[in-house]
Amino acid sequence: VGAGKLHHVFNAIMACCFCAESPLQPGLEVPDWMTAPGFAKLCSALQCNGFQVTLGAYDDDEAPMGTAVFPLHSLLSHSCEPNCSYLSAMMPDSPPFITCLPCRDIDAGEELTISYMEAARLEACGGVVGRRALLCAVRRFMCLCATCAADAALLKPRLCPNQRHPVPVPVRALSVMQLAAGLRVLGCPVEHGAESADAR
Repeated sequence: VGAGKLHHVFNAIMACCFCAESPLQPGLEVPDWMTAPGFAKLCSALQCNGFQVTLGAYDDDEAPMGTAVFPLHSLLSHSCEPNCSYLSAMMPDSPPFITCLPCRDIDAGEELTISYMEAARLEACGGVVGRRALLCAVRRFMCLCATCAADAALLKPRLCPNQRHPVPVPVRALSVMQLAAGLRVLGCPVEHGAESADAR
């Protein structure tokens, strides 16, 4: 089941009922995931920690076949500019597997990071505010990666170091190049851009 569809699957199952596959004796414990709270927890774990699995590692068909949780890889941190990518697939007659591949040179001691979402979806968000909203809605966390932290710092209100008036803050996250071009305040001789990023 794709991570985005788990909510609908959960609602559909909750509208039905659980039936015993075999006789149950009095006093036997029902598995936690078969209870409503347990199943909700299971769906949340799949949504937050699941990896979409494709059929065949080198198959041209990239359509996901399902979702799997790989405990070790679930510990990898998210970054909007990750240093690793991953491939999760399932071969015929084999359990699902996952492998990480470096996207660039990685120094010894540097944390390995992956993106919890497709790069195209994150890029389409138009900046840090959109990226954080999407990740919060789909993956249930506020992104604090280095990229988002740096972009968010550029959006904080600040005062002109010369005349102490507010420097205009863009409504949407601007690229570093746009900020470097400068934002001019009417009546102020100072170009407000990346060079005044630390001014308060």
